[in-house]
Amino acid sequence: MMDQQNNFDNMQQGYSQQGYSGQDYTQQGYFGQGYSQQGFTQQGYPQMDYPQQGYPQPMNNSNGGAGLAIASMVLGIVALVFSCCIYYISIPCAIVGLILGGVSLAKKQPGKGMAVAGLVCSIVSLVPTICIIVFSASIWAEIQSMMMLCL
Repeated sequence: MMDQQNNFDNMQQGYSQQGYSGQDYTQQGYFGQGYSQQGFTQQGYPQMDYPQQGYPQPMNNSNGGAGLAIASMVLGIVALVFSCCIYYISIPCAIVGLILGGVSLAKKQPGKGMAVAGLVCSIVSLVPTICIIVFSASIWAEIQSMMMLCL
């Protein structure tokens, strides 16, 4: 039993590490260069100072940006959706969309494509709305004339 304990002690001594107390270890690296490590602390590398540059800030457009073009497009789409059934929403939306799109194009603000889309949707929505109003008015006039004949 004592013999096994001695063998165990001998094995532990062979595998023990001595570097925790600050003793210097030197190992051969690539190309014969050595590096040293003292305990668990690395000998410092020089601190690199890089210039701290941020991303460029966007320019602030105080003239509204593409807001008029976006509003024109949204109003044109709303007018187009309601052009066949709810004309009292469609007509005001189309007129305001036409005005905002025209102002946006005249001021040459960003969002030219959206302004053009708003103009096109507004114009296209006015055509069926006006046709439906004219057709409804002619039918109403015909109904009134028939009612006058019956009386």
